[in-house]
Amino acid sequence: MIIDTDEYLVFNKKDSHGNERGYEKSNMQDRRKGDMLKEVQTLRKVLPKVGSESIAEYAEKHRLELPWDIEPCMSLPRLFFGSIESSESAVKKNVPTLFDAKKYGTLRYRSHAKKGAWKHNSYDKSIIDVSRIATANLENILDPHRPVGTCSEYRTRDYIDTPDSMFRAQKGSKRKKKRSIPPPKISRIDQTLLRVHHYLGSWEAYNSRKDIRRTREKFEEKGNVDFGSDDDIRPWLNTFIDLVGEEKAQNLLVNE
Repeated sequence: MIIDTDEYLVFNKKDSHGNERGYEKSNMQDRRKGDMLKEVQTLRKVLPKVGSESIAEYAEKHRLELPWDIEPCMSLPRLFFGSIESSESAVKKNVPTLFDAKKYGTLRYRSHAKKGAWKHNSYDKSIIDVSRIATANLENILDPHRPVGTCSEYRTRDYIDTPDSMFRAQKGSKRKKKRSIPPPKISRIDQTLLRVHHYLGSWEAYNSRKDIRRTREKFEEKGNVDFGSDDDIRPWLNTFIDLVGEEKAQNLLVNE
């Protein structure tokens, strides 16, 4: 799995507030894969809460069951969280008084893009069971979104085209003519047990990376997104405190 430092893997629980994109009925023809997708949609309703069980523990416990047993490459839809501030009471909810909730982007920023939409969320990430992929196929990593080319052979999900057309300059062309390429595809958020939360964070954090593309205007444009709030990730802090103790947790999180 290749995710960035501003991304976090969580269980993809079904949204109870109607903030997910709607889809047409699955067109998967393979019966086994169709059964898997139905099972995923059932399991999403009963996935563990963050902190009650780790994703590694969950995957190991169910590795011989659907969808894990037929899927060495699992798509991970992303969910983008912007820079809109929540109320102080919402940010501090269930956070021990010794900890400053505003220091943690996963607690401070709760407003997100439309679940399952291309806009803001962009490309999926992937998680791969490398024990089920030939070593030779792991030598060349394509990109962080679809790292291994052979994963396409294990297609078990419906994919959707993004609404915007994309263009790339032809290599070797002095005039850099643009040619149209097929729009990228992302997996349906209702067909996976896991997703990746992607946080824009504060302006200070965003601007700390020296990149001329990271302007204040761009930050405001990206950050002003609000299709609902999500607190699925919130229990992580209390779970961490229970695991290592309050004093050690404070020391380990001092620079966060």
